[in-house]
Amino acid sequence: MPSLLIIVFVLQLIIHLVGALGATTMNNVVSDHLPYSSEIISYLLTAINQLWDFYNRLPTSTAKGAREQRQLRRELVRVRQEMNNTSSQDEFAKWAKLRRQHDKLQAELERTCTLFMPPSDTDIITRIRNQPLIYLLTI
Repeated sequence: MPSLLIIVFVLQLIIHLVGALGATTMNNVVSDHLPYSSEIISYLLTAINQLWDFYNRLPTSTAKGAREQRQLRRELVRVRQEMNNTSSQDEFAKWAKLRRQHDKLQAELERTCTLFMPPSDTDIITRIRNQPLIYLLTI
């Protein structure tokens, strides 16, 4: 297993190369040598999300929040379907009530998403680029 010092050095070297050569140049080099790199990255991100979902179904500290988030998603879809089936002109009072309920559920879901979702790939890339050592130590 390589030491932490070597890993940090390699990451710093890669970050320096990307900064010096430019992201588009490095992207072209990678896409020329690894033609399926975007599919591989997409597959890895899908696998990470599936592992995160599995982890949240286990009895862990984040399981309760993830369960609440799934319930909020189901309720939001139900309200959205009911709102779409209701005519905004003929039954305005009912539609307005559903709209307020939809907006409230959506705001609550966005709040819980920030607490219990895995970091997105852009967040990870930004953290690695800005503070690679701190990111490696907090994994």
